[in-house]
Amino acid sequence: MPDAAPLLALTDIHKRYGATNALAGVSLTVRDGERWLVLGRNGSGKSTLVAIAALYEHPSEGEVIVLGERLGQTDVRQLRRRVGLSSPALVDQLRPDLSVSDIVVTAKFAALEPWWHTYDDADRARVDELLELVGCPGFGERTFATLSSGEKQRVQLARSLMAQPAVLLLDEPTATLDLAGREELVGALTSVASAASAPATV
Repeated sequence: MPDAAPLLALTDIHKRYGATNALAGVSLTVRDGERWLVLGRNGSGKSTLVAIAALYEHPSEGEVIVLGERLGQTDVRQLRRRVGLSSPALVDQLRPDLSVSDIVVTAKFAALEPWWHTYDDADRARVDELLELVGCPGFGERTFATLSSGEKQRVQLARSLMAQPAVLLLDEPTATLDLAGREELVGALTSVASAASAPATV
């Protein structure tokens, strides 16, 4: 039996911003159940690679296939719903006065505002379950702005899992955390990885 198609296939990716090469010939293949860690110096293009894999950036050159669909030949608004993302760039786009519940639930449709779609009791119940999973029980009514850096990271992790993604992308999830916060987030990630439906993770 042939191997299953990869969940994520980035081939010979180049990304240029003017005269600056953020990525030059990078390739990455992730298969079902795999967990990858991408290491590199600051400014080496890691966040750019994640943004391309999450379908929020297009490469200057190269091929991007996510869950069997080729970037440039698919509706990315629909495909993004199947890719969980936690990223400092995403935090900057989240309105700080939104409730934690709204921050998490809007990921069902890869949205940023709750009024763009309709959510039901089952959706809100899933939010509560995910907040429990990442160690933030009862946080739903708090506003995002009132959270510590570590709490925001954990809420982002809950958000990234809302739509039951096939691929989970975590961009520098511990970058702003102190040692205790990093340990707490690692514990949350361990809980996620132990879940029966854990997605492939980068």
